[in-house]
Amino acid sequence: MAGPPLREQKINIGGFLSPAALYLGYGPIQKNESRPAISNSNDSNKLTVSVSNESSKEEVWRAIQLAAWFGSVGSRSRNSWGSLSISCVSGQEIKSASEMSSNTLGNCLRDWEDCLKLDWPHAIGKDTKGPLIWKTVPNGNWAQVIKDIAKLRYDVRQLFPLDLGSPNLQERHILAYPIKEPVVRVWGKTSRFPNQLRLKIIREGARFHGIITHIPCALPKEMAHKVEVSEPAVDLKAMQLRVWTKVHQYLDEQSSNLTRVV
Repeated sequence: MAGPPLREQKINIGGFLSPAALYLGYGPIQKNESRPAISNSNDSNKLTVSVSNESSKEEVWRAIQLAAWFGSVGSRSRNSWGSLSISCVSGQEIKSASEMSSNTLGNCLRDWEDCLKLDWPHAIGKDTKGPLIWKTVPNGNWAQVIKDIAKLRYDVRQLFPLDLGSPNLQERHILAYPIKEPVVRVWGKTSRFPNQLRLKIIREGARFHGIITHIPCALPKEMAHKVEVSEPAVDLKAMQLRVWTKVHQYLDEQSSNLTRVV
């Protein structure tokens, strides 16, 4: 990741220009810019997958395809660092991002509101328009794609202004927790759940797409219970539906930067 081109990609964070890379990967970027998962060194490794059961081949191949579209590794992998780029030499071809659709994703999709019945990420959400997956316009500069998805992630957070003086649950907390401030009184600083929007950089030839995917799930049961006891007037399910509906609508409206997978 080191090098002037990436450091020069900055976004406006509350009136201050911050490197997009720093916003998406604070810890690793701040401490060590040479970590492999946050570099563009184009390192490659060969993995041989052997399947002894003929009936499992299709399922294994499907897993490889999903890893090519959505897979990433490392401590900031949800924020696009460590994005995997997979090519195969088995006679089968990896489908491109342009081939991602409701049909090719099949049973990996589930109505996003139904996903909120479980408190663990288990499917890609969908609504009446299709999968909850958005692609940035292709760009030959991967650093620019980092900037594009960093800005989108930041702008989503700004949809939900914070009352810094309130210790109660607020809509911004539904996106991810913890945040710097304010802390939810009954959750404290140690409770946590990650953002449900997963970011990925996918390579197609000499160009790159940013992929934003919503993998919905309910709040962790213990955290939800604490809110239900301390703030009985709060309808957690309704709050989650309200927050994520607003996020989906916002991303759909960014037609100059994003296209929705259908």
